[in-house]
Amino acid sequence: MANPARQANSNAASFHWDHPDLATYTIKIQQGNYLFRQGEDGDELYIIIQGMVQIIAEDRGKERSLSLVKPGEFVGEQCLMNYTGYKRAFTAQAKTNVTAVKLGAKQLEALQKGSPRLATEVLWGILRTAAVRLQRANQVVRLLRPSSNVERLVNLILYFAEVASRQTDAGKEVILSLQSVRYYIDMSDFEIEECLNHLEKDG
Repeated sequence: MANPARQANSNAASFHWDHPDLATYTIKIQQGNYLFRQGEDGDELYIIIQGMVQIIAEDRGKERSLSLVKPGEFVGEQCLMNYTGYKRAFTAQAKTNVTAVKLGAKQLEALQKGSPRLATEVLWGILRTAAVRLQRANQVVRLLRPSSNVERLVNLILYFAEVASRQTDAGKEVILSLQSVRYYIDMSDFEIEECLNHLEKDG
């Protein structure tokens, strides 16, 4: 059976978001700059055309990487799904130089008038993104059920290999810090290191 998350991501990436009618709304974001910060008022979404965006949870001055948003994917879409004011739940930072389409409710309304098919694709993209993220949330719940910290840590590493990794010449690089592990699993740095040493010893 096809993986729903992969199928949705494939569908999202299949549409050409560098469409001429979106050129007006296309922006460049330099590596390291923020698209938005956790806690800010949100009223615009971003469709990533080129580059990667890192999703970060901020807690008492510490940052924890949660996932990567890749070309063809959306970030910040919840602002257009809320009728009341929306506060950003996470921070989005450009992991590389990024080209993105930036759309708010007014821009989407203008698209509906001038390019209805394109506006429909954006709305479908929002729904697909919401479905993928709900599926991922359910996946995390299942992965963290085992009582063994080693098993939970292995599951978390495998999860991050899917949602927060990038391909390099040396292979797949998984972006997972100790802070990010602690965000999901109540483990000390020592316990995490012990688990990793155990895994390395067992090959």
